Amino acid sequence: MVSADHFDPALVGRAHRAVDPLHSQLYFAPEQDEYLSAVGLKPGRMSYFAGRAAPMGPSAPAW
Repeated sequence: MVSADHFDPALVGRAHRAVDPLHSQLYFAPEQDEYLSAVGLKPGRMSYFAGRAAPMGPSAPAW
């Protein structure tokens, strides 16, 4: 495990600002809505949140 003591906050901030525009494009690209609509999700918020949550893995069924 990596300790947070080993990271320079200024360097982390620079890395975040450099990559964030690319990262954001993945969630707001029209193709994202198209792909997720093809599997039955509604375009817009449903596709956005599904795309953001997908890397976290499967979720438990709703009660």
